[in-house]
Amino acid sequence: MNSTSDNAFVKLLDRVRDDTGYGMLMFYAFTAAVLIISGSIAALAFVTQWWMLAVVVAVHMAITGVVSSIVFHAFDVPSPADAEDAVLVAPAPQTAPAPSTASVSPLPAAA
Repeated sequence: MNSTSDNAFVKLLDRVRDDTGYGMLMFYAFTAAVLIISGSIAALAFVTQWWMLAVVVAVHMAITGVVSSIVFHAFDVPSPADAEDAVLVAPAPQTAPAPSTASVSPLPAAA
């Protein structure tokens, strides 16, 4: 492998290893969601009343909403590596085409 592909491979590994920001937030959110939902199910087993089932379903829906919003928000936030790539691959500046005067004549055609 040449140095260019080695450098690209190292950048790819750095992206994969980056667990900061929303990556860690999603990990903590999923972990907390599993623990909270498991705790509410355990409470249902201890209470043994039908009304507790409604509480467990409400807790489950609330936790699902929180985790879903974190995941959806993580898709909207660009990573620092994406911003770095955007700087490296900047679009070319747009220029207007030069006006063509060949087909436009201010004088009428001679007969």
